[in-house]
Amino acid sequence: MAVYNGEDYLQEAINSVIYQSFKDFEFIIVNDASSDSTFQILESINDSRVTVIHSEKNEGGAASLRKGIKYAKGKWIAIHDADDISNLNRFAAQIDFIKRNPEISGVGSLVKCIPGNKHVNEEQLRKDQEVNIRVDKDHIHDYRYWGNAFCHGSMMISKDIYERVGGYNPKYKIAYDYDLWLRMQEVHPLQKVPQVLYNWRIVSNSLSRKNANETTREVWEIEMNYICKQRFAYLNREPAFTIIGKKDAYTNFNSWINKKGGFFVKQFLESDTQSTMKKAYKSFLKQKEDAIVLIGDEYSMHILSFLQNRGMKLNKNVFIIH
Repeated sequence: MAVYNGEDYLQEAINSVIYQSFKDFEFIIVNDASSDSTFQILESINDSRVTVIHSEKNEGGAASLRKGIKYAKGKWIAIHDADDISNLNRFAAQIDFIKRNPEISGVGSLVKCIPGNKHVNEEQLRKDQEVNIRVDKDHIHDYRYWGNAFCHGSMMISKDIYERVGGYNPKYKIAYDYDLWLRMQEVHPLQKVPQVLYNWRIVSNSLSRKNANETTREVWEIEMNYICKQRFAYLNREPAFTIIGKKDAYTNFNSWINKKGGFFVKQFLESDTQSTMKKAYKSFLKQKEDAIVLIGDEYSMHILSFLQNRGMKLNKNVFIIH
């Protein structure tokens, strides 16, 4: 657990770990130089399984988790956010799943979204709970570039594979978990226990909500990096793409991502025009692009279906990012 100024919900989160039905674990908490009462809460813990690390300066979530995992002796690492609540049988259920499915990189679970403050309404809770939509391992894998399928704090991951792929990347301040999942999935699949084991607290002032544009920028950068490196590394040049999305989406994409290089955008097409699908497909047939990338919206599945019916393959020459 990494925590920064988590006094509001920290004790509840700690208790949900300490009182797990599965008892044989070490609990490593990294205080990322908090300025509230987090220090006092952590110092009051009286449990021999708990190790607290106080950082002298604020380093961010990814760096704090890297620091904590270095201390871990176990083969499997359970992540827990400092404002969430694990069901008391979470560890037991995930460990049982791992024993029955040894060839996996990690396992999450379904989650229940709970409000962290009065500014979070039912509509927001329902939207965030859409993280539960992808449960089947093939669905998770096929749509791995369409945003993060896992609630970070619900995950239990292989330490061996975590270290093999290089761990959390501190370069990313928000989507560092998604970046890690994509790398781990290249070794072995990530799966979910198909039951609610984790209560994800939704707060209106979380880092991802305060910096919505930066969140989207990081996610798109991560997705395009992996599409280029994992699918087109064999090319002796930058891959070329047609990008399809709504006007504001591909305007942002061009500004935030396209200018960084690593790939070449031949054309942008608006997703809500009738001619888009045919134009993109005809251009691909003429070998003007290596792939078509859809920026996920309500038209994406319709466009994907059109392209697949004409022989294009998801995650080979057509991709959906979100």
